[in-house]
Amino acid sequence: MKLKIILTTILTITALSSQSQKIEKYNLDFEIQEDESSLSEGWFNWGTYDLTIDDIAHSGNKSGKITSTDNGSFGSMAYKIPANYVGNTIKLEGYMKIENVENGFAGLLLRIDGNGSSLAFDNMQNQNISGTKDWQKYSITLTYPDKAENIFVAGILVGKGKA
Repeated sequence: MKLKIILTTILTITALSSQSQKIEKYNLDFEIQEDESSLSEGWFNWGTYDLTIDDIAHSGNKSGKITSTDNGSFGSMAYKIPANYVGNTIKLEGYMKIENVENGFAGLLLRIDGNGSSLAFDNMQNQNISGTKDWQKYSITLTYPDKAENIFVAGILVGKGKA
């Protein structure tokens, strides 16, 4: 089975102060892709499932797609962002379309690392997103740790299906 996930991702950080921060542009919408055989610029594989860029998208022209395989337990299409932000919370929003997800779940993933370990994490496992669903908006909000060094945003599929 396959799981198809689109991440039109919006990263929102609540600022602690009114000082302006440099706004970086990231390829969180999958639109920048060097060639048809690669993932979009900046995205990488966490896991063993098949990852592709698809022309079926909620918005824009492209989406990330995760398809389960017989020889793996999960797949995740991830993007790493330097944690150059100040704030109390961080929010990840994205759209997912899933097909025949069973014996597991599909979700967004937000992980914040620092000091060589994971400081905050959520992969939406507790929401039990499974079955077949058309595009829906999902979100994760975490407390933003003081010692954050890297932020990882991803779509994840555990079990069988497409996202």
